[in-house]
Amino acid sequence: MSKLPSSRGSSLLRNSGSAPLRDDAEFVKTLTARQCAYFYQRESKRQAAFQSALRDLSHGLGIVNTLNNQALAATLYISAAKTLG
Repeated sequence: MSKLPSSRGSSLLRNSGSAPLRDDAEFVKTLTARQCAYFYQRESKRQAAFQSALRDLSHGLGIVNTLNNQALAATLYISAAKTLG
């Protein structure tokens, strides 16, 4: 049974009855070819989903930035109009 690291990262991955695994590379070395293929496929799908989410987030932040700039421009215009008017 594997144990995931704590949020502080102080614990090591453990494989029941054997030496601690220090990183993912050591973990992958312990897998059979079939397990490795499954792990790679799963992680590839997760990475693609993560990248897609980051693209969506970036797009959303761009829209928020545009709206913020428009609001600032309107505020400055109104402020200038009051000062001059």
